Amino acid sequence: LEAILDKLPSRLRQKCQFATDHFESYYQLIPPEQHKPGKAFTYYIEGYFTGVRARVSRLVRKTLSFSKDLSNHVAAIRYFLWQRNLDSYPYI
Repeated sequence: LEAILDKLPSRLRQKCQFATDHFESYYQLIPPEQHKPGKAFTYYIEGYFTGVRARVSRLVRKTLSFSKDLSNHVAAIRYFLWQRNLDSYPYI
């Protein structure tokens, strides 16, 4: 987590909120005013990524859809996100 925090620009680091589980290491790294521990805050995020893993099978295991080329994985994820947004906002 420290490596991720170090990569964030300081302006963003000061404004963002972190939704986490109740692991003690998060309490040591994240300032209390930015830390939102609890299942209520992580429920949506975990559900979203469960859906991504379910619909983009190449992220879960090596199957017929697996490719060694990173650009194919990026394209599959972008297509999933495009399709999901199209389903959510069909009028765009």
